Amino acid sequence: MAHFVRTVLRASVGCLLCLLPGLALASDPPDSAMNPRNGSIETADSHWAGNGFIVRHAINPGRGQSPIVFDVSTDQGGDPDPRLAIGSNGDTWVTWRRSTPTSQVLIRKRIYSTGTWSEERLASASGEIAVRPRIVHDGANPWVAYLVPATGGTAVETVRIIDDGPDPFGPTVVSTTSYTGDLDVQINAESGHLWVTWVDSASTVGWCTNDYGTSTWSSPSYESYTGESVAAARVRITTTVLGD
Repeated sequence: MAHFVRTVLRASVGCLLCLLPGLALASDPPDSAMNPRNGSIETADSHWAGNGFIVRHAINPGRGQSPIVFDVSTDQGGDPDPRLAIGSNGDTWVTWRRSTPTSQVLIRKRIYSTGTWSEERLASASGEIAVRPRIVHDGANPWVAYLVPATGGTAVETVRIIDDGPDPFGPTVVSTTSYTGDLDVQINAESGHLWVTWVDSASTVGWCTNDYGTSTWSSPSYESYTGESVAAARVRITTTVLGD
């Protein structure tokens, strides 16, 4: 069974209200990546199937071949918000949110060597309301980040997924913000670095880095985007992280 290590950053409950079940207006755009083992393009998306959204995974082998399509989940309501990440061994992980009966973040794995899928697994903590999952593979493990409401704020929770442990660990709080806008959480991995960014206010982007040696997250830092874009601030954060 997969072993989950969660880390939580806190933000504002208010900004989650527009993301909760029944309040989302549409599904997010498809998420695609190239499988490094065979060069195929893989896509996770969702489409309306009469009573809810179906989360799908498709492999486009190229060279005029028909895509291989698999329904990752068919028990949906609202916006499932699927995302995917692919490891260097070709294994694929798809995460999404289930809107009923409560909003939860789920995950499934496709094994490259066999083409088989694992059973769906709860990635968010049991009993919490979780939305907006984002996923990255750091070269060893997938990590999922998502938002949950918290007292006085909104939590951004990250989950490290390992295939050799039993049950989840508890979360660790690393930041709090009262910002009520779109936090636009992102999780990134590059050149041995792992970091999370989120919009912390109308003028700053917050970010934390993971210390692999201690398995802890840094205290939050902040980058201003006053007079420019959030994307520009994130470029500077990336430069800082990779320069360390």
